[in-house]
Amino acid sequence: MYLFPILVIAVLLYGLLAKRETRDCRWREKRDPASDQSDWACLHCGATMRGPQSTPPKSCLRA
Repeated sequence: MYLFPILVIAVLLYGLLAKRETRDCRWREKRDPASDQSDWACLHCGATMRGPQSTPPKSCLRA
């Protein structure tokens, strides 16, 4: 009985704190067939960057 409120609080805290730097980012990849790099664009903030294929950026550039 006492465990349930603690579990609910833990789940809420995890949801709020996990992956804060990219929580709202939705990265889309445009591959460059001539190299192993891709152009990445964030649909949320409009940031763009270049990086390795199939590996979305780990941080948002919104700053």
